[in-house]
Amino acid sequence: ERLVLETVDYRLDERGRMIVPVLVNGRGPFDFILDTASSRTLVFENVRRALEIEFIDDRTTFVHGATLSQRRPILPIEEFRIGSLTLKANDSFSLPDPVYIETLPGGVLGMDFMRDYAIFVSILDQRIHFGRTGFQGPVRDYVSVEITYDDFGLITHALPFIPAAVQG
Repeated sequence: ERLVLETVDYRLDERGRMIVPVLVNGRGPFDFILDTASSRTLVFENVRRALEIEFIDDRTTFVHGATLSQRRPILPIEEFRIGSLTLKANDSFSLPDPVYIETLPGGVLGMDFMRDYAIFVSILDQRIHFGRTGFQGPVRDYVSVEITYDDFGLITHALPFIPAAVQG
């Protein structure tokens, strides 16, 4: 049984965020930001327009983020794919294109995708290894934290949490 399921190259954008190639409904690839602070995978408007995806009438999903809490129209996206790994879309949505960066990303790859894998990021060769849960990367003495999820009984998708100690 393979421990590493997929290895994907990444690059850093002008703000230092990891960018990975993602297929949306089998089309692309589009540059997505790998974002462990995002509970959900989403597309930006530039990808929605490029793929000519129209909103589903009268259906919305609640979006909660650091700078946004609102209902957004649902998009008929079936899947997101990175390499051979697939996230079957569930109440997908789009956000307005970011205006503060030069290179426009296509979307965000969130924790709804990443939570199913152990992830090891190799900074030296700019590769991300997606493994089975329990996979340990080829580095000694690295830090590993378990991520837990809580929806507070308020939202449809859970938010990721990691344990942390401040001043002991």
